Amino acid sequence: MSNNNGAMQTPPTLKFNPEYYTKILCGDKTQTTRLHLKEGIEVGKIVEAKFNGLEDVILPLIVKKITIKKFFDLNKKDAKREGYLSKANLELDLMRIYPNLERDSTIYCIEFYLQEGWITHEFDIKQNQVHFGDIKKVKL
Repeated sequence: MSNNNGAMQTPPTLKFNPEYYTKILCGDKTQTTRLHLKEGIEVGKIVEAKFNGLEDVILPLIVKKITIKKFFDLNKKDAKREGYLSKANLELDLMRIYPNLERDSTIYCIEFYLQEGWITHEFDIKQNQVHFGDIKKVKL
């Protein structure tokens, strides 16, 4: 990305809890719900997914769709895209993350997919824990 002066711009960042790393990598999580939409997050643009506690891990995501809705309008499809088994579990987690969230709060559902051509090496899953070896990004 470059600005009008030709200088490279850093893509906007979406921060995630580390347990979502594998879900995003495997395609089980393809949406994130936020109370605010950061500047620069737009359909078709790349965003960097960063994970709390995993400073060296960045996944390039492409924004597929942004839906603005009320919290009470979340549905089963949103829960599935978020990687949850039920709408109730998604709602409970969002209320934990955003304590001031109310039934009629406006939320932003950001659908995304992992940019093609990026792979990571040496990770495995053991009892829902991700163990990181030497993680490298390789553009194919």
